[in-house]
Amino acid sequence: MDKNCILGIDMGGTNVRGGVVKDEMISEIFSKRINSDRSAEEVRDELFSFADDLVDSSVDAIGIGVPGLFDAESEMVLDV
Repeated sequence: MDKNCILGIDMGGTNVRGGVVKDEMISEIFSKRINSDRSAEEVRDELFSFADDLVDSSVDAIGIGVPGLFDAESEMVLDV
């Protein structure tokens, strides 16, 4: 049975970190400074660019952690 390749992304207040998990082991870790003083759209674009650099055809799933609660209905991260 083939193991999955999963990309995990952790979005913090000043950095975004990504880890690639292959065969149930972390194979790579990446980090990039994010300017959280920018607009939501600019931060989103930075996050998408970071993920695009890590994703290839071997990635089966992506998980993203954010610093707060996510409201799926409004598609917004809530600052609590």
